[in-house]
Amino acid sequence: MILVTAVLAAAASVMFLYLAGYRFYVVRSGSMEPFIHTGSLEIVDCRSGLSGIETGDVVCFDTPGGMTVIHRVVSVTEKGLETQGDANDVSDGITVVPENYIGEAVFHIPYAGYAAAFAASKKGRIAIITVIAVLLIITLLPVRDGKKDSAVCRVVSPEPDDT
Repeated sequence: MILVTAVLAAAASVMFLYLAGYRFYVVRSGSMEPFIHTGSLEIVDCRSGLSGIETGDVVCFDTPGGMTVIHRVVSVTEKGLETQGDANDVSDGITVVPENYIGEAVFHIPYAGYAAAFAASKKGRIAIITVIAVLLIITLLPVRDGKKDSAVCRVVSPEPDDT
């Protein structure tokens, strides 16, 4: 029962963050090492605008090639934000503007992205559904602690005949 409660609490927390405007991204490269490790789950505040972003902040944006990138702001210019991965020697060469800006990266969970990526796959979804079904079945089964359970049919023996 505790495991079911923990799973439901985690799901409710993720849903709350999603409804509050946060999105989750899996870090797939080492361009932000050692600050953000490959396989981390990055939580991005999509409600934040460009106006509050400063040099040193980490932002999430789309590239013209359709990739989503999470990198640090190295300068704020009139045109927009210039970014660079912590492990890279040169800037990205892409100006982040309102049209390609997604949000500010606010929190990351190291290596949790591997689990999130698995959960998003077909095998992961099947595994999650199976685990939830097994947990529900386990919680719905009558508890056996050596005593007869009221949900189990009882065999009533006839009273002894006094004749």
